[in-house]
Amino acid sequence: MGRVPTQGSAVRELPDRVLVRRPVEDGWLAALPPSPPGARITVSVTEATAAIRHAAELSGHGYEPIGAAGEEHDGGHWADFMVPRELTWVDHAWVRQLCGTRGRLYEPAMGPVRLLLGPVLAAHVSLGREMLS
Repeated sequence: MGRVPTQGSAVRELPDRVLVRRPVEDGWLAALPPSPPGARITVSVTEATAAIRHAAELSGHGYEPIGAAGEEHDGGHWADFMVPRELTWVDHAWVRQLCGTRGRLYEPAMGPVRLLLGPVLAAHVSLGREMLS
């Protein structure tokens, strides 16, 4: 495994990506839309057991699971999807379905996002790069 990028370098490597974070709660997998054809969307889960347990189903939806990244926040666990920015421009309905009722779309370049989710961003850059190798 290669060097894990720093939070700042992770953001520089994600100019064409946004992060969608949604809670891992009852029914969350069933509510996920399939990944759009041809889109490369990585996903991590903050809880290691859930990341392993849900990897096959996430792959079946067309996502690329990268394992566990980040930590519990606001009293729960989260799934983080690294999404091509252009999808947020052209497919609003898909983005709303991916977010669900409590999910949010985050801009990786914003300072508070880097502070809160820097380790998640770095994991997506590092593991995503290895998946392309």
